[in-house]
Amino acid sequence: MRGAKDGLDALQAALSKVQANAKTFASDAKSAYPSQTTALQNSLSGLNTAITSAKGQPPLTAAASVASSVTNVKNSADTVQNAIKSNCPSSG
Repeated sequence: MRGAKDGLDALQAALSKVQANAKTFASDAKSAYPSQTTALQNSLSGLNTAITSAKGQPPLTAAASVASSVTNVKNSADTVQNAIKSNCPSSG
């Protein structure tokens, strides 16, 4: 069980860096993409909560709950990326 906790601790440390970068991005892009940046920050917060909750769970249960939150972060990031792409001129 220690290996799973170590993995979750490493994931939480990496997430802290991502959250800091997302916060900077959100402050820069909030006026242009308010709903997308809010959704991204909310999904990152949800992942942080899932990681914290997973620390006391069996490894497979922890992985399943964290995986769902990772998917939410990916979807939110894709939404931000698509919004930005739609506002950028084509480089074709």
